[in-house]
Amino acid sequence: VSQSRYQVYIDQVALTGANCIRLPWYTNGQSWRDQPANGGTAGTVNGYVNSGHLNNIIAYCISKNMVPILSIHDDSYITCNQDWSHFNTAVMNFWTSSAVLNLIENNKSRIIINLANEFDYVRWTANPINELNTFKNNYTSAITTLRNSGVKIPIMIDAPDCGQSSTELLSVANQMINSDSEHNLIFQLMHTGLVMLLLKVKYKQN
Repeated sequence: VSQSRYQVYIDQVALTGANCIRLPWYTNGQSWRDQPANGGTAGTVNGYVNSGHLNNIIAYCISKNMVPILSIHDDSYITCNQDWSHFNTAVMNFWTSSAVLNLIENNKSRIIINLANEFDYVRWTANPINELNTFKNNYTSAITTLRNSGVKIPIMIDAPDCGQSSTELLSVANQMINSDSEHNLIFQLMHTGLVMLLLKVKYKQN
């Protein structure tokens, strides 16, 4: 993404008065930009990280008085998916890479990291209690790894089941905060479908 292009997009978000902005990102090979079959070139996204391009995007968001929320999406494994193997390898390798740790350090005064977008299933499984423990334990381990790597900024955790299961998330939130050496977690609920339904109802009423 060219500098002029991403700045135009970010400028438009800033005009809304938003105080934060989500930046969807992908691990190596997961974006179409990395996939020759889809018109991409292998290594492109990692190149954006290693060259400082991603850091520049984040810094520009901050210059527009918005807190960037860097989030891993990896659509085949993370968003509305349940692949803990991918999370514990590819995703955590991304967050603990020297380039990303340096990026976080460079922007630590105003950045949030969202470890995995709308990740894992709990309520939608045959054994929600076991799955909730898996959710809590894996995230707690990931948070500990990042804290031990020197990351002190807020870490955002999405509710499971495509970000919708708030009751399940809140039932383990205090335990996760208490396990975090920084006690600096943000828990996020996604209800895009509900918002769209309400907008549709309002439109029909009008």
